[in-house]
Amino acid sequence: DAGNNAGAAHLYKWYNQCWHLDGTFLGHAADDRLGSDVAISGDRAVAGSPRADFNGLNNSGAVTLYEMVPAGGGSDNWTETEHFIPTAVLSGDRFGTSVDLDGDLLAVGAPRDDNEANNAGLGYFLFDCSTPSLECVAEGAACDANVQDRFGFDVAVSGGLAAIGAERDDNIFEGAGSVYVLGSEDLGFECD
Repeated sequence: DAGNNAGAAHLYKWYNQCWHLDGTFLGHAADDRLGSDVAISGDRAVAGSPRADFNGLNNSGAVTLYEMVPAGGGSDNWTETEHFIPTAVLSGDRFGTSVDLDGDLLAVGAPRDDNEANNAGLGYFLFDCSTPSLECVAEGAACDANVQDRFGFDVAVSGGLAAIGAERDDNIFEGAGSVYVLGSEDLGFECD
Protein backbone atom coordinates (compact mmCIF):
# COMPACT_ATOMS: atom_id res chain seq x y z
CA ASP A 1 0.00 0.00 0.00
CA ALA A 2 1.60 3.26 -1.17
CA GLY A 3 -0.84 5.50 0.75
CA ASN A 4 -4.06 7.43 0.21
CA ASN A 5 -4.91 8.27 -3.40
CA ALA A 6 -1.88 6.40 -4.75
CA GLY A 7 -4.16 4.87 -7.34
CA ALA A 8 -3.94 1.59 -9.19
CA ALA A 9 -3.97 0.09 -12.66
CA HIS A 10 -5.77 -3.23 -13.20
CA LEU A 11 -5.21 -5.27 -16.35
CA TYR A 12 -7.78 -7.83 -17.47
CA LYS A 13 -7.72 -10.67 -19.97
CA TRP A 14 -10.73 -12.12 -21.80
CA TYR A 15 -11.02 -15.90 -21.72
CA ASN A 16 -13.71 -18.52 -20.98
CA GLN A 17 -16.35 -15.95 -21.96
CA CYS A 18 -15.53 -13.42 -19.22
CA TRP A 19 -12.88 -10.95 -18.05
CA HIS A 20 -10.26 -12.15 -15.55
CA LEU A 21 -7.81 -10.00 -13.58
CA ASP A 22 -4.39 -10.43 -15.19
CA GLY A 23 -2.30 -7.87 -13.26
CA THR A 24 -2.56 -5.13 -10.64
CA PHE A 25 -0.11 -2.27 -10.14
CA LEU A 26 -0.26 0.33 -7.38
CA GLY A 27 0.83 3.96 -7.48
CA HIS A 28 4.38 4.62 -6.31
CA ALA A 29 3.41 7.08 -3.54
CA ALA A 30 0.42 8.68 -1.85
CA ASP A 31 -1.53 11.11 -4.05
CA ASP A 32 0.06 9.88 -7.33
CA ARG A 33 -3.41 9.05 -8.68
CA LEU A 34 -2.09 6.27 -10.89
CA GLY A 35 -4.75 5.26 -13.38
CA SER A 36 -6.26 8.71 -13.89
CA ASP A 37 -5.99 7.81 -17.56
CA VAL A 38 -5.03 4.47 -19.10
CA ALA A 39 -4.51 2.97 -22.55
CA ILE A 40 -3.58 -0.38 -24.00
CA SER A 41 -2.29 -1.49 -27.39
CA GLY A 42 -1.15 -5.05 -28.03
CA ASP A 43 1.32 -6.15 -25.37
CA ARG A 44 1.75 -2.64 -23.91
CA ALA A 45 -0.32 -0.69 -21.41
CA VAL A 46 0.23 2.75 -19.95
CA ALA A 47 -1.17 4.61 -16.93
CA GLY A 48 -0.86 8.26 -16.00
CA SER A 49 -0.11 9.58 -12.49
CA PRO A 50 -0.80 13.32 -12.92
CA ARG A 51 -0.21 14.20 -9.27
CA ALA A 52 3.05 12.26 -8.82
CA ASP A 53 6.03 14.05 -7.29
CA PHE A 54 8.85 12.81 -9.52
CA ASN A 55 12.50 13.53 -8.72
CA GLY A 56 11.45 16.16 -6.17
CA LEU A 57 9.16 17.99 -8.60
CA ASN A 58 5.82 18.58 -6.84
CA ASN A 59 2.83 17.52 -9.00
CA SER A 60 5.05 17.08 -12.04
CA GLY A 61 3.12 13.93 -12.86
CA ALA A 62 4.54 10.74 -14.30
CA VAL A 63 3.70 7.92 -16.68
CA THR A 64 4.15 4.20 -16.12
CA LEU A 65 4.57 1.76 -19.00
CA TYR A 66 3.73 -1.93 -18.61
CA GLU A 67 4.65 -4.68 -21.04
CA MET A 68 3.70 -8.33 -21.39
CA VAL A 69 6.92 -10.31 -20.93
CA PRO A 70 7.59 -14.06 -21.06
CA ALA A 71 7.53 -15.60 -17.57
CA GLY A 72 8.65 -19.11 -18.43
CA GLY A 73 6.59 -22.24 -18.74
CA GLY A 74 4.77 -20.78 -21.72
CA SER A 75 3.06 -18.01 -19.75
CA ASP A 76 3.39 -14.23 -19.89
CA ASN A 77 3.16 -11.63 -17.13
CA TRP A 78 2.49 -7.90 -17.14
CA THR A 79 5.61 -6.10 -15.88
CA GLU A 80 6.31 -2.45 -15.15
CA THR A 81 9.08 -1.49 -17.56
CA GLU A 82 9.22 2.33 -17.23
CA HIS A 83 8.13 5.02 -14.75
CA PHE A 84 9.24 8.38 -16.09
CA ILE A 85 8.92 12.04 -17.04
CA PRO A 86 10.85 13.82 -19.81
CA THR A 87 13.37 16.49 -18.84
CA ALA A 88 11.07 19.31 -20.07
CA VAL A 89 8.49 18.57 -17.35
CA LEU A 90 8.53 20.80 -14.25
CA SER A 91 6.61 21.07 -10.97
CA GLY A 92 2.87 21.48 -11.44
CA ASP A 93 2.77 20.37 -15.12
CA ARG A 94 0.68 17.25 -14.38
CA PHE A 95 2.34 15.15 -17.05
CA GLY A 96 0.25 12.01 -17.51
CA THR A 97 -3.17 13.61 -17.12
CA SER A 98 -3.91 12.01 -20.49
CA VAL A 99 -2.27 9.07 -22.25
CA ASP A 100 -2.84 7.02 -25.37
CA LEU A 101 -1.04 4.22 -27.23
CA ASP A 102 -1.08 3.23 -30.89
CA GLY A 103 1.37 0.42 -31.53
CA ASP A 104 4.83 1.81 -30.71
CA LEU A 105 3.60 5.39 -30.35
CA LEU A 106 2.81 6.75 -26.88
CA ALA A 107 1.14 10.17 -26.51
CA VAL A 108 1.04 12.02 -23.18
CA GLY A 109 -0.55 15.35 -22.22
CA ALA A 110 0.69 17.87 -19.62
CA PRO A 111 -2.20 20.38 -19.46
CA ARG A 112 -0.78 22.51 -16.65
CA ASP A 113 2.55 23.26 -18.36
CA ASP A 114 3.44 26.97 -18.19
CA ASN A 115 5.98 27.30 -21.04
CA GLU A 116 3.66 29.31 -23.30
CA ALA A 117 1.39 30.86 -20.64
CA ASN A 118 0.08 29.98 -17.16
CA ASN A 119 -1.57 26.53 -17.46
CA ALA A 120 -1.68 26.83 -21.25
CA GLY A 121 -0.47 23.23 -21.42
CA LEU A 122 2.09 21.32 -23.40
CA GLY A 123 -0.40 19.32 -25.32
CA TYR A 124 1.63 16.39 -26.38
CA PHE A 125 4.77 14.44 -25.89
CA LEU A 126 5.19 11.55 -28.32
CA PHE A 127 7.46 8.65 -27.44
CA ASP A 128 8.72 5.73 -29.50
CA CYS A 129 8.14 2.66 -27.33
CA SER A 130 10.25 0.48 -29.63
CA THR A 131 13.42 2.25 -28.45
CA PRO A 132 15.09 1.11 -25.20
CA SER A 133 15.04 4.62 -23.73
CA LEU A 134 11.51 5.67 -24.85
CA GLU A 135 12.86 8.30 -27.21
CA CYS A 136 10.76 11.49 -27.25
CA VAL A 137 10.10 12.00 -30.97
CA ALA A 138 7.95 15.15 -30.71
CA GLU A 139 6.46 17.60 -28.26
CA GLY A 140 4.44 20.73 -28.72
CA ALA A 141 2.07 23.40 -27.53
CA ALA A 142 -0.89 24.93 -29.34
CA CYS A 143 0.08 27.54 -31.92
CA ASP A 144 -2.42 29.90 -30.24
CA ALA A 145 -1.67 28.92 -26.62
CA ASN A 146 -3.22 31.14 -24.01
CA VAL A 147 -3.63 31.30 -20.22
CA GLN A 148 -5.67 28.37 -18.78
CA ASP A 149 -6.26 26.64 -22.15
CA ARG A 150 -5.03 23.32 -20.67
CA PHE A 151 -3.95 21.96 -24.04
CA GLY A 152 -3.28 18.26 -23.50
CA PHE A 153 -6.18 17.62 -21.13
CA ASP A 154 -6.92 14.66 -23.38
CA VAL A 155 -4.89 13.05 -26.17
CA ALA A 156 -5.58 10.34 -28.75
CA VAL A 157 -3.34 8.85 -31.44
CA SER A 158 -4.27 6.54 -34.29
CA GLY A 159 -2.80 5.83 -37.71
CA GLY A 160 -0.60 8.91 -38.03
CA LEU A 161 -3.10 11.36 -36.54
CA ALA A 162 -3.29 12.90 -33.09
CA ALA A 163 -6.22 14.65 -31.46
CA ILE A 164 -5.39 16.93 -28.54
CA GLY A 165 -8.01 18.52 -26.32
CA ALA A 166 -7.75 21.96 -24.73
CA GLU A 167 -10.62 21.87 -22.23
CA ARG A 168 -10.68 25.59 -21.48
CA ASP A 169 -9.63 27.09 -24.80
CA ASP A 170 -11.72 30.18 -25.54
CA ASN A 171 -11.07 30.93 -29.20
CA ILE A 172 -14.79 30.91 -30.00
CA PHE A 173 -16.58 31.10 -26.65
CA GLU A 174 -15.03 31.67 -23.23
CA GLY A 175 -13.98 28.34 -21.73
CA ALA A 176 -15.76 26.33 -24.46
CA GLY A 177 -12.71 24.22 -25.21
CA SER A 178 -11.44 22.88 -28.50
CA VAL A 179 -9.81 19.89 -30.17
CA TYR A 180 -6.72 20.14 -32.36
CA VAL A 181 -6.25 17.39 -34.96
CA LEU A 182 -2.70 17.01 -36.22
CA GLY A 183 -1.17 14.84 -38.92
CA SER A 184 2.33 13.39 -38.93
CA GLU A 185 3.70 16.44 -40.79
CA ASP A 186 2.37 18.72 -38.05
CA LEU A 187 3.81 16.55 -35.29
CA GLY A 188 7.29 16.28 -36.73
CA PHE A 189 7.42 12.51 -37.12
CA GLU A 190 6.89 10.12 -39.97
CA CYS A 191 4.50 7.17 -39.77
CA ASP A 192 5.10 4.01 -41.73
